[in-house]
Amino acid sequence: MTAAQGTILKASEDKRRLYGVALVAGVVDTQGDLIDEVELEEAAVRSMRAGIAARMQHDGVDRGQVIASFPMTREIAAALGFTLPTGNGLWLVGLEFAPEAWPAVRAAVAAGAGLSIGGSGVRT
Repeated sequence: MTAAQGTILKASEDKRRLYGVALVAGVVDTQGDLIDEVELEEAAVRSMRAGIAARMQHDGVDRGQVIASFPMTREIAAALGFTLPTGNGLWLVGLEFAPEAWPAVRAAVAAGAGLSIGGSGVRT
């Protein structure tokens, strides 16, 4: 299993769904930021409480729903008997897109687009 940040692990054409890795703890992201497992779990919880939507390229337009969100910390993985492929915690997500958005999503995925949480934080 590839578990790099942003990796799409499964696409379901008929259901218009994507499943993948939104964020990996302990790995510097494309903006040069780093998140630890504690904050990864809290970010996942805050996002679900806020009812985040599925969007494309951080454009602010809701194109679907986040239908699954699971922060898999090392502690949670161990409790489940899993070994994390990166050795670090990761945030797994599932997205379901509206029918009218799916052709653009499919094209973006084919062009190499990945997943991103589109969040903000405070650098310390």
